[in-house]
Amino acid sequence: MKNPEQLISALPYQFAGDIGIEFYRGWMGIFSRLCFAIDEALGDDKRGFHWTQVKEKFGSEAIIRLKKAVQIAPQHAHAWTGIGVAYQRMGKPELALEPTKRAVAADPSDGYAQRNLGALLLGLGRKEESLQHLRISREAMPHDPQTTFGLAAALQASGDEAAIAEADELYVVVIERWPGSEVAEQARLARTKIAHKNLRTHTPGCVRPEVVMYIAAALKTLADAGTTKSHQIALEIALKGQDGLDINDPDAKYELKTLPGSIFSGLQLVSMLYTAVKQVDPTADAGVNFDAEYKVASAMQNE
Repeated sequence: MKNPEQLISALPYQFAGDIGIEFYRGWMGIFSRLCFAIDEALGDDKRGFHWTQVKEKFGSEAIIRLKKAVQIAPQHAHAWTGIGVAYQRMGKPELALEPTKRAVAADPSDGYAQRNLGALLLGLGRKEESLQHLRISREAMPHDPQTTFGLAAALQASGDEAAIAEADELYVVVIERWPGSEVAEQARLARTKIAHKNLRTHTPGCVRPEVVMYIAAALKTLADAGTTKSHQIALEIALKGQDGLDINDPDAKYELKTLPGSIFSGLQLVSMLYTAVKQVDPTADAGVNFDAEYKVASAMQNE
């Protein structure tokens, strides 16, 4: 059912009388399936059942009503999911766990129920269990961007190197399949965090040629700018970095007021900031590990 009117037409006895129907459209599918489950459970004897009010509510009132629903249709996964969601909205994830598990037990093929349980377990710090349910969810709903993103986020949270690499691949899937969406932007930010982490743990002695070139160019730029302006450049980059610099995208797209007329890539700006920090204090932690590249670029400048 796509709208309340179709549902009322199909099950008119459930909406007898003058009742209000008001809820977020995303709940239409869940509510529709709940109504039909109740209809099936009642059988031929409808026992005068009808809704007195249908409104989206969270909190204790919603839980009471949904618990009455599962008493009539105990195998209805979406009703159990609703109870779990209500508890989560009340800030009680521990109480949400049991009904969310009941939702999955009622219908293991329900991708949404699996996703909700996976997200809840992740929030409770049970990462391995979370991944199991989120993988099942993605198998059931491979075309849902939130499901793919949720699995990627859980993999990233695990901290395992192989899992983080898989997470990065899934973020790329989200960006490529659903460009321009809010979840794609979240995936870009997540990839940037992964890239920054990789830069901080960059293996000593392993030289990245593009970073060498960026640092070599930064050494010349900062030398020409002088000490005062170099500090201004570094400060502007640091402030810009607070909003996130996309160091995965090689395209130049960032501008600096302190260096007008030039456009830089995210990795280029990070390299310039690293160079500026090291020139002030060679022992300072610049947030990334470009020691090998800095050494090579400095040697090039001295030749």
